[in-house]
Amino acid sequence: MENQKNHGFDAIGDLYTKGSEVPLRWGVEIKSRSLEPREAELLGARLAEVKAEQHLDGLMVLSPYVSEAAAESLEKRGIGYWDASGNCRIWSGSLYIERKGFPNRYARQASQGSPFTRAGQRLLRPLLDPEYAGKTWTLRELAKLAYPGVSLGQAHALAKVLESRNHASRTPEGIKVLDPEKLIRAWAREAKPPMLTQRRFYSSLSQDAFRKRFEEVLVDLKPRVDALLASFTAASDLAPFVRQHRSFFYYSGDSEPLWHALELQAVPDGENVVAYLAPDEGVFYGWKPGRPPVTCPVQTFIDLMQAGGRADEAAEHLFDRLLKPRYTA
Repeated sequence: MENQKNHGFDAIGDLYTKGSEVPLRWGVEIKSRSLEPREAELLGARLAEVKAEQHLDGLMVLSPYVSEAAAESLEKRGIGYWDASGNCRIWSGSLYIERKGFPNRYARQASQGSPFTRAGQRLLRPLLDPEYAGKTWTLRELAKLAYPGVSLGQAHALAKVLESRNHASRTPEGIKVLDPEKLIRAWAREAKPPMLTQRRFYSSLSQDAFRKRFEEVLVDLKPRVDALLASFTAASDLAPFVRQHRSFFYYSGDSEPLWHALELQAVPDGENVVAYLAPDEGVFYGWKPGRPPVTCPVQTFIDLMQAGGRADEAAEHLFDRLLKPRYTA
């Protein structure tokens, strides 16, 4: 292998496959840091031109970490990759090598600048809210609509990260999500689910009666306590799928008046009501008086996707009914 930096990449070498005396001519681009989608898209376009100009059989990128989205961008351009943990996809003629699923020792490096921090998630809820699908946001109005509010600097930081990952475009008019479905699924997949503190209760009320009581209580107790129906219970209100025998909700604030008003009895098992202490006030985004007392469709989808099991089916039903029609309109 020889250095070929003056030819638009870092090295070139000949690869002989078994039974062939004709070598495959391969070029290699070496990156010292993690490769994210936006850079991969630009790099892939350049290397595809180099590959064609120099009549190479193949070109691949070596990098400590290549995200799934970055790998897709390279593959669309006919460029292979190989990361430092052995995950790879390279091909040329009859040669095809793919290895994946190896835990990446350099993933921590790639996680710097994640859009799924607490502040990032507060901003992602309005960005992905189906009510605002297709909207171009100024950073000031995005920061203002986030709940709880975030700083203009945090909104600017998120915009830069989303652009680098090819989730959003930025223009003088503002920021716009490129593919809402891709972004919300990345959130569900990449964000670490919060460790939830839960309380288990028994209620003598039917689920329908409990929901009615919950709505009445919510209005009476604000602002001392925040609470919204969540998970399967929220999904059954937003897009009915499978009826559950338990009710779920988030809460924060002075909880004792809430337990009393809902007539809940704490139990060690056999519960039919589960209350989660809100991991962040952001889970209450989007609720206003007069609206159903449930988490917004975005939060409900994320909660169900991260719960696993049958929750995946409820999440996909919710997505198909409420999110997808607005995201693709």
